[in-house]
Amino acid sequence: MSSKKPNNAENWLLDSVIKYHHPLDILLAEDIEEQFNRKGHGLWEPELTALLYRMFSDGLLIASTSIPPLGGPDWTEVDFYPTFEQVRAGLHREIDIYYGLTAEGGKTWESLTNTQWNKCVGESFCFKTRTRQIISMDVSRVRRELLHWDIMDRISHRVKNAVWDVVIPWEATYWKTLPYGHRASFAKPSFTEEECESRPIRETYRQWKQRERELRRWWKERDRWYTHPWR
Repeated sequence: MSSKKPNNAENWLLDSVIKYHHPLDILLAEDIEEQFNRKGHGLWEPELTALLYRMFSDGLLIASTSIPPLGGPDWTEVDFYPTFEQVRAGLHREIDIYYGLTAEGGKTWESLTNTQWNKCVGESFCFKTRTRQIISMDVSRVRRELLHWDIMDRISHRVKNAVWDVVIPWEATYWKTLPYGHRASFAKPSFTEEECESRPIRETYRQWKQRERELRRWWKERDRWYTHPWR
């Protein structure tokens, strides 16, 4: 494991996969800033290839790919540390490679970002029960999330009808597990024809602006559970 302090490009790569794995070739995309909604990593291809290879070799990142079934119906996902040539091939999509954080890479990212996991809010959808789920260590943040979903849809449903439980432990990300999480589950509301007719379809300009400001503030603050010192 390298003891060097990560540079800005290395920090960028770590931060790019804190929530999800990404295909390696996205790092050479012309619209990378749109894809990640931020400035790009700023590296030329040879620099990027060398840095990725070092981060894989140092155990900060790990690669994954799918291999075809051997006599069975399902493909198998395999994690591995790629060679330099595999990194280059993955960047050019000659082979399908996804990259993500290891536990060690996650610790490195945490050490740079003043992470406050109690403010982290997770969201998922359960296809089996057809319910959306919101979860956080801080129950007040879950309630606030429900409230803002109601504000966005101009209905009062989720706060009143959510089903609550506690998840122990809570897998907050694919690489980080927390002791617990307060979870609220709710189904998308369905309305009768009469209820649809009784819902307020129009709102005054002042009401609309107030709701828009509230929602903008919500979207801006909901991911403020860590800092971005290199952006």
